[in-house]
Amino acid sequence: MHIKDVEQRTGLSRANIRYYEQEGLVHPARRKNGYRDYSPDDLETLLRIRLLRRLDVPIEEIRSMQAGKLSLSEALSQRLAALRGQNLPAVVIIMSQNSSVRTLVPRGVVAAIYVVLCRVLQRFA
Repeated sequence: MHIKDVEQRTGLSRANIRYYEQEGLVHPARRKNGYRDYSPDDLETLLRIRLLRRLDVPIEEIRSMQAGKLSLSEALSQRLAALRGQNLPAVVIIMSQNSSVRTLVPRGVVAAIYVVLCRVLQRFA
């Protein structure tokens, strides 16, 4: 699939998609004409990256998760610990289905984040 399709399906800008490619987080194939050809797996990877970035997971930690050096649970626990050190109003603690992962999210997006987070947990598990 072309990058324009990936932009529409992920909500990411072309610059962000290319940045994640430069960082080695996504590896689209190349067509004979040199254009990138994104697979469904690439699309899924970009959606995961987008979610993790919205949860303030750094690129380096995402790279470590992809390499199997860091679990999603560990990464989100690190984010939770970092957020606990801040005085953030209007936050709630959300627990995953298996109660092992916790993260702080702003009020109003709790249900949506919870559903997406549970889906991501299932894919990384």
